[in-house]
Amino acid sequence: MVAAIAKTRKSEVSPIARIFVKRTSAVVYKYSPSDGGMSYNTTVINGKATGCTCIGNSKFHKTCKHMIDAVSRESERQQATTQTIETVAARRSTTPVDLTVVRQFKREDAYEQLAEAKDPWAGLSEDERVTAMGYYLMGIGA
Repeated sequence: MVAAIAKTRKSEVSPIARIFVKRTSAVVYKYSPSDGGMSYNTTVINGKATGCTCIGNSKFHKTCKHMIDAVSRESERQQATTQTIETVAARRSTTPVDLTVVRQFKREDAYEQLAEAKDPWAGLSEDERVTAMGYYLMGIGA
């Protein structure tokens, strides 16, 4: 009976830290195990989990619950960031914003494309523009 309950009970994982590595654009989530042992690090690059230091991944080369959780959290962050930027652009702009232009920006050349394209942050103060662009480039919500 206990084994059946243990199988049906979904174990929850929750990171204790999120680290963004600026040089490689990698994100590392640090998880603390429930038994109080060593912490596990899960790396996510471009929305894909590339590795985890837990036994499930490092020894058996299986996709572990930490990798699934990290990818899910990064996906949610990206969606929230996109939604925040679109909301700010639509609310603060004095002219209609072409949101397809905002969605097509790539991180590498976002500043150059912003200069050439219709300004989605028209009507914002300089500080608000820098903050909104920073949030966009870092992939975080306000």
